[in-house]
Amino acid sequence: MAKTFKNGISLHRLLEAAPLAALATFLETADKGDYAAIFFELPWQTAGEDSGSAALREQLIDLGNELQADAAVPLDRHAQRILTLAEGRGVEPVNRVAARIFEQAHIDAFDTQLDDLGRSLWLYQYEPALFDEAESLFYADHYRNFGGMYEAFELDADTVVAFVWDDSVKHALETQIQERLELTGRCTVTHLQVTGKDQAGKEQQQHLVIVRHGGPLSSVAEFREADGSRGDRYYRPLSEATLLFSPDEGVLEVFSASPSVRQQVATCFAETGLKIDLSDRPLTLKQYNFKRFLTSLNLSTPTIAGFDVDRVAVVEVDVRPDNPKHRAGLKVSISDDIEDVAEALFGKDHLFKRAASLARIVIAVRYTQYGTKKSKTLNITLSEPNRCNLRSNRDPVQRELGYALLTAWGVLHQVKPLTLVQEHVLLPALLQLFDQTKKEVPGQFFLTRGLDPEALLDGGFIEPRGRYVSLLLDEDGTTHEVNVRSAGKPGVIAYDHPKDGSTVELPASAADKYAIRRDWLDEIVLKRLKAPLVSAELIKLDENLTYLGKIKLGAEAAPCYLARDLRSPTTLQRLDILMRARSDKGVGLVLSAGRDHPLCLGPNVIAAVADHLATSDQESSLDINRLASVFTQGKQLARGGMVVALVKKDNYSATLYIPGKPSLALVGVKAIGFFQALVDAYHKGSPAVPTKQLMSAAGSLSPSPRQLLGNEFWSSVEGVYVGFPPGVKRGSYQLLV
Repeated sequence: MAKTFKNGISLHRLLEAAPLAALATFLETADKGDYAAIFFELPWQTAGEDSGSAALREQLIDLGNELQADAAVPLDRHAQRILTLAEGRGVEPVNRVAARIFEQAHIDAFDTQLDDLGRSLWLYQYEPALFDEAESLFYADHYRNFGGMYEAFELDADTVVAFVWDDSVKHALETQIQERLELTGRCTVTHLQVTGKDQAGKEQQQHLVIVRHGGPLSSVAEFREADGSRGDRYYRPLSEATLLFSPDEGVLEVFSASPSVRQQVATCFAETGLKIDLSDRPLTLKQYNFKRFLTSLNLSTPTIAGFDVDRVAVVEVDVRPDNPKHRAGLKVSISDDIEDVAEALFGKDHLFKRAASLARIVIAVRYTQYGTKKSKTLNITLSEPNRCNLRSNRDPVQRELGYALLTAWGVLHQVKPLTLVQEHVLLPALLQLFDQTKKEVPGQFFLTRGLDPEALLDGGFIEPRGRYVSLLLDEDGTTHEVNVRSAGKPGVIAYDHPKDGSTVELPASAADKYAIRRDWLDEIVLKRLKAPLVSAELIKLDENLTYLGKIKLGAEAAPCYLARDLRSPTTLQRLDILMRARSDKGVGLVLSAGRDHPLCLGPNVIAAVADHLATSDQESSLDINRLASVFTQGKQLARGGMVVALVKKDNYSATLYIPGKPSLALVGVKAIGFFQALVDAYHKGSPAVPTKQLMSAAGSLSPSPRQLLGNEFWSSVEGVYVGFPPGVKRGSYQLLV
């Protein structure tokens, strides 16, 4: 009868292929011997005989198939780690770290293993610290393909930087990283010298640095077998970052899920390990701005020290005209003028001038280096998102020339780490950006708010992404979508007014498209706002709402939240329901990233962060005294107030207050009209209102409140804020006071 192995493919492969002698030790010692009793009665003494080995292997797999989940799952995880470093690219890191085995007996034991799987399994059991380093080395290469985990920084240095690892560097690096990351616990740094290969395949010495520290204190609920009660097990999750330094290339590659950790670890390593003063030689991250090619494909011929640049030309362009799925391209020779060719083929107003974004640009450069007579050609390829082929160019001279040219043309943009002072200055702009829910914003967003996009580009919070072919504009409270076109003037675009058809001109930068680096932006904003909290505990309750922890306001510590997009009716209604479900937490403070918000959100006071920022000479980003005053004044309203009232903020939003109940945010003319009729009836002494009269007051033809207000919202308020009068089951409603 055919059998099916149900307890994990990795465990099956390990039991099927690993050397039996090594397997015996592994199953006996894994997780401090938790599974030793399960495999104890197997005839391990027959492992050396071929026939016995086959029978033992079959018994082993059968026993593995019968494992319960509490044993099978952890064993499969162990097996997965071992197999990852036993095949493909995983083999090389194991062999590299094996050179650091110290004891001769262990060296001999490793060398006697029969295959890569045996060596990986042996290292996992007997040299776990080295196995961890081999994993870090493996994933350092693996995560180069994942932008969310990887960033490469280039040292802005003229000469090769020497690096020597010793105890003083280790201690200084651990101390600095602990301070920069604002860690409450210890940080450990491990160093491993490895041999890598450059783009030409030549071996080069590299330094692998592994940074480990505990994350924020967390907990998980556990079941206590003794009495069947619930308990909490507290722990600090492991946070890890890996840095790989290639001295020959002057490149730091950092791998971590956190953008700020990547940047801070790289900065600390440069300052402490390489003794580079970042004020003079900043650590830079390269970004490429394609915007200048949207107006012209012609390039100047700049003067570059050490080179005679004979000719530069765009020789290939791929554009997206008006739809991300559409793409058009043109390719010419270095002697051609690509603008002239495009006009000859497609006319003056050709699509390469009307493109929404550029997918790829190829620039050919013919040059002669001083001291040589031979002319050479360098091809520079730029492609979205933020890619350039110079990083993989094997010739350091061509890399230097290429970067110098891109800088001279304004294409290359250097992102530099921000100081705490710079973060504080930028915080009002970051809050306006944080309040957006879209992934991309137009240049018009910055123009209307008086913000400087260059400062946000310098900090790495936004990235250029082509331009828009249409814009959303607000005219007298109505949003219109207008198509933009060239105004026939340098740096100016135009559109037809949606009402009278007149031509309106705007700066061309209004149509520039910028992508928001949401991970980096959110991390910096949250870091600045959690600093004054008495206990920080970041929990994402909704895409637009984060619980920050407890904040000390006067004599009490209140729950504190950060919200965005409170100007949107759908967001406001959703978050209001969510916050009323958390009313058992007590009256809290909601920090709003934007200034457009109601007075309360559920049983919580709302305060705009931008209105309560501290001065730059204060340690906290928030003015706690002012916040405490606002919180004290608003607590009564958040609880429901002393009297029944409906307070309108404008024609589209209002808040209902009922004593003893959390405040209720109302959105929309019809909802406000419905509850206003109930409040008016209550104050007149006749609280019951017929359903038809309520629908009429709301200006709706809906037959019931559920259809008028929506199923979810009505379910959350029925029986709490509004219900049937005593003794009545249908036909009229009243406030439940």
